[in-house]
Amino acid sequence: MTTVYSLPNCGKCDAAKQKLDIFNIDYRERSYERHMTYHDGWREDGSLETVTARCFFGEKAVPLIEHDGKFYDYPGFMKKLKEEKTK
Repeated sequence: MTTVYSLPNCGKCDAAKQKLDIFNIDYRERSYERHMTYHDGWREDGSLETVTARCFFGEKAVPLIEHDGKFYDYPGFMKKLKEEKTK
């Protein structure tokens, strides 16, 4: 499963979702802000892993893309898709 953590009115987020649609990759969208804020259930819903990935990619890593349990920033995920398509 692929999850896109995005912000409203984010051009890069929209571009990432368009690319996923083009490549016929099913995804769910989650609020980046919701997962960057402490809330009830943050340990159970994957927020802890999302915050950890954000720390790795930096404060402005939007959209953040989770694919098969691994996190990517937008350029990194596009590179991964390109590599997979050329195999």
